[in-house]
Amino acid sequence: MASQISNTLLRFRRIRPPSQPFISTTRRSMTTCMKPSRVKYEFVEEVERLDYYVPGGYHPVMIGDKLRAGRYVIAHKLGFGRSGTTWLAEDKEQSRLVALKISTAESVERTHEMQILSRLARAKSGLPGMAIVQNLLDSFKFSGPNGTHRCLVMDATRIDLHEAKEAAYHRLLRLPAARAIASQLILGLQFIHSQGIVHGDLHLANIHLRLPLDMQDKTREQLYARTGEPAKERVVRKDGDPLDPGVPSEVIVPIWLGLSSDEISLADSAIMIADFGEAFEPQVTRQFAAHTPLLLAPPESRFAEPEKSDEPLSFPGDV
Repeated sequence: MASQISNTLLRFRRIRPPSQPFISTTRRSMTTCMKPSRVKYEFVEEVERLDYYVPGGYHPVMIGDKLRAGRYVIAHKLGFGRSGTTWLAEDKEQSRLVALKISTAESVERTHEMQILSRLARAKSGLPGMAIVQNLLDSFKFSGPNGTHRCLVMDATRIDLHEAKEAAYHRLLRLPAARAIASQLILGLQFIHSQGIVHGDLHLANIHLRLPLDMQDKTREQLYARTGEPAKERVVRKDGDPLDPGVPSEVIVPIWLGLSSDEISLADSAIMIADFGEAFEPQVTRQFAAHTPLLLAPPESRFAEPEKSDEPLSFPGDV
């Protein structure tokens, strides 16, 4: 009970906020053709939009679900976004916890991030920054009531730095941790850029703290003993009708594995650079629009005019 109360208080403190010819492009993200459901549901705080459980939308994931012929068993929810949900799962083959990023059915063929991560994972590089990039461990497709979905299996992480700062009163890092994180970022970007890739969306929400070593090999039961059972909320239609087949009977409040930024010690400061959905190759793609938050966008993205043959974004845009 005490751990559940503590988790609730912590969640309350967060605020969810080779040379090739050039190919012109604008934004990597694609506009959606999925239409949210017109069904109205009772509001549930801190979960994904329930009206996205439609054909082409989210897959209804439940705790204990098994994927990839039983290899991955869903243990908890890590988060959610417009293009999918992310889950903490137990990998039965490797006896470790991993993150499963499950796409909406409409975005199943958007393989850009998978291709970038696969390329980085295959790189023949001796640079230490290779270990700072979130590793793609597996990928596969599966079918559900709302369509076919793609699942990316990656290293599980603890928390992103944006959430860690929002959980802290002063929203600051300790100096030793800040220095360690900055040095790792430099090494990580050195490796990414050495492979001809620009991250394209580097900000605090895409810089994650690694899962502590003493948590990586836990079973679901051991995880729950430390964090408490998943908080489940019933899904109820406002009109009282039964739920459609593609809508889960309950949704899960994301787990809190993190700590506030002012609690991050030097031992906690190992990071991974995540979310390569906006990454691009400047030798292949002429890109002028930045996808980072406006205050962090590189100056060249604010003033460049493609029609005047201005220089497109490149590696300096990540710095």
